[in-house]
Amino acid sequence: MKTTSLSILTSTAVLCSLITACVEPPSEPISQPPVVEVKPAIPSLSSTEWFQQVGLLTGVNPSIGTGPAPASPEWMKAVGEKSYVNAGGHGPDYGSDEWLRAVHRKVFRVEP
Repeated sequence: MKTTSLSILTSTAVLCSLITACVEPPSEPISQPPVVEVKPAIPSLSSTEWFQQVGLLTGVNPSIGTGPAPASPEWMKAVGEKSYVNAGGHGPDYGSDEWLRAVHRKVFRVEP
């Protein structure tokens, strides 16, 4: 019984060696497709598209029934709170250039 197990083991090892020897590695390394980073276009500060994107990204979006009209005082307050620009009532005046730039930095994570 022990002899049979040993001969099966030896035969299996020889067979594995033969199979491995018969398999040729590829002549050239397999190339991967290039990684292309696509960055979404960031709209101009205080443009119509900017207000739309800020609304979408902060969840203050009237088109889906979740917020006031873009650029309205209520919209600015909601965006200021959700983006933490005016958290707790502190921060730049709503709608000011400083406020727009602060929201832009928070929402798009880049300088305007």
